[in-house]
Amino acid sequence: MKKLIRLSGVIVIVLCVLFSIGYINYNQFNHPLGTNAMFHISLADSEYSKEKIISDLNNIAIKNDSLFLLQSSTADDINEQRNIYVFGDKEIEPRLMAVQEDQIYWLFNQLEGKLIPSDNIKETPLSGNYYVNDNKAVENDLMEWSNKSGAIVNYYESKTALSFWRSQLSRNGAMIGLITSILLSISLVLSWVVYRSRTRCIQVLNGKSILSIHLELLQRVGRYIFSGVFFGAMLSLIYMYFTMNIKNIVLVSKVSLVILIISIVLILMGTLALSVIFKPTRDLISKREFPARKYYRSNIIMCFVAILLAVLTLTPSIKLMEIAYRNYNQTKELQAFNDAVSVSFNASDLLESQEGLKEFKKVLRNQPVNSLILNLDLGSVIKLSSSDLGGYEKILIVNDNFMDKIELKDGSLEKTSLKQLPESCSEFLRGQLEVSLNKDSNIEQSISLYTYKGNELMALGQNAFIGGEISYPNSALVIKIDNPVEKLDVSGFLFPVTSTGNLFFMDSNAIKNELESSSIYGGILSIDSVTSSAMTVSQDLALTGLQYLLSSIIVLFMIVFSTRQNVNVWAKANKKRNYILAINGNFFDKLYRKVLRKNIMMSCIIVILGAILTLVISRYSDIKNATFAVVITEAIYITSMYFFFRKGVRKEFEKAALREE
Repeated sequence: MKKLIRLSGVIVIVLCVLFSIGYINYNQFNHPLGTNAMFHISLADSEYSKEKIISDLNNIAIKNDSLFLLQSSTADDINEQRNIYVFGDKEIEPRLMAVQEDQIYWLFNQLEGKLIPSDNIKETPLSGNYYVNDNKAVENDLMEWSNKSGAIVNYYESKTALSFWRSQLSRNGAMIGLITSILLSISLVLSWVVYRSRTRCIQVLNGKSILSIHLELLQRVGRYIFSGVFFGAMLSLIYMYFTMNIKNIVLVSKVSLVILIISIVLILMGTLALSVIFKPTRDLISKREFPARKYYRSNIIMCFVAILLAVLTLTPSIKLMEIAYRNYNQTKELQAFNDAVSVSFNASDLLESQEGLKEFKKVLRNQPVNSLILNLDLGSVIKLSSSDLGGYEKILIVNDNFMDKIELKDGSLEKTSLKQLPESCSEFLRGQLEVSLNKDSNIEQSISLYTYKGNELMALGQNAFIGGEISYPNSALVIKIDNPVEKLDVSGFLFPVTSTGNLFFMDSNAIKNELESSSIYGGILSIDSVTSSAMTVSQDLALTGLQYLLSSIIVLFMIVFSTRQNVNVWAKANKKRNYILAINGNFFDKLYRKVLRKNIMMSCIIVILGAILTLVISRYSDIKNATFAVVITEAIYITSMYFFFRKGVRKEFEKAALREE
């Protein structure tokens, strides 16, 4: 038991560090430098100059003794640097961020950046998200400025504590694990109290005060926990040494220390509460009684909490591992497009203006003939009914370059026409194509239709390179557009599909050079390799999945351990009853059948509640994986409970037969 309590200390500190990393990373990107609110500015309809806008925003910030922060990167250094532009003259007090003078050391991927006064903004667009400390006066001044300038300002107040921690619960895989590790430590302490109940009663008979017995338990548990924490801290520091710079090691260590102190206080408070609830008394010794009901109720509550947490952690861990594995396999399938890049945009306002859209179309026209690759699974953008699909599994929009890039077997494509399709499918496609094509484009002359049967045609869902789906349908209706830049509408189709990565570029140098010389260069968020983007997303999801998986393992261990304790306490409390029933010819299984059924029924209710809860709060959940989690959790609980009942009841029967205590 001592070793298990020490191990729980190791688990607590490791999960404190993992939780701190996720907590800091989330706050750095969503609440930089300790801000708690945000407003979005859209300047598409404003006639103010860039200098005028910067000056006005500075004046509003200074007037309200506040700071406005705008995060930004350029296309050249998106993977290495992320700067923060500062509006206002208030002194910066960085929180949850490693800053030295004007240098920022981001936690995520070891990015670096600088704090830059807003007067030095050059290419960076001013449309976007600004971060600020919530202030009603700031909101009022921004709304007043919006009316004067023609800019659109949307102000978002700070999150409530409940919504913030709910988002942490759904995003930070280590949070549930940390909660579970605290409960596990308390559960181990409960077992320790059970095992030492007789010894503690004898101490009372020997004249030891109840208070000193409580303090002795706290001292012992604290010593075991701290020895485990020390070892876990060494492991954590080694991990951080190889993954972080020294400034972020200090930052994570500070946050982890605060969380660790809170965790240890909770464990010690739980220890004291258990010691008081199950305090030793002379009465227990004189009556030869064992307070089984109290122990059993406490253990069963712990066990059912663990069952609930198991579903909450298993569901996202299964989902995340599934997505990460799928993305990893997809990167191998994308080797045909190994040199291709996709372009993401930071300020859609810049591009959705008429001038911006014209410039964007000019950039596309200037690309080499074989560079543009178009592939869009229409069902990933629009929900398609069976009548819309017309009997096909997928509807794809592609161009010649994509079809030339892949090698399909002869006969897998068969030419067709809108007239040959089912009427509902034909009408649906006409409506969609009228929106997607230029107004002067004729549908029949602009497209070629093919039916496909096989399993080699790649279908890219939207954002396929950053977590979306890549599939290989057995049947598909293929809409081929020979010259998408000239025939498709730039705002209704070309710009959206470029933003989602469904229109990408084989010649990376050509698209980079063309964008750098265009007026829309400042609106670029990133230019990324399609294969490296898919791999990065896969790695990030796998890391989050591993956090959830670690939490799941801890929770499942707690279920098994708590079940063992429950059964042992029940068997001890019902030793005489079971002995009498057994010697009267009852099988061992019959002795515990009723309580076994009752616990199974209760656990079924708990896992169903857990499945509903995880579907509500977790972004990484669906019905299929929630069902898997329910089945796994329930199977482990029932199996361990049946095994321990058989073993525990037989053991207590043998003790009763031999007149052993």
